[in-house]
Amino acid sequence: MKIKPLTSAQIRAARALLRWSADDLSRISALGINTIRRAELAEHETSMTAANDLAVRRALETAGVEFIDENGGGPGVRLRKRHRPKAPKILNFAQARKSERKRYQGKFHALFSIVEE
Repeated sequence: MKIKPLTSAQIRAARALLRWSADDLSRISALGINTIRRAELAEHETSMTAANDLAVRRALETAGVEFIDENGGGPGVRLRKRHRPKAPKILNFAQARKSERKRYQGKFHALFSIVEE
């Protein structure tokens, strides 16, 4: 499956979701600031080379952006869902349920912090 080039609107929207400046994107993607600015000023598809397009895509995807192909409504972007479950909020080992204590017994110091006030 061939990856479609990014549009200037997708790049701008992805930066906005991440609250990145054009300078941040240029630094993280290892491209010049003028390349990023020129790509964002284009009407639809950018004039970036395939290598530069891939560098921008990788930088934004690594930061959590998901690019949406045109499916009747136009191309877009969104943030990826977090795939990691949140750690249980347990203040100390004594407060953990019996099943959790058994499961994490050998990892007590790494997973549970004792709160001393």
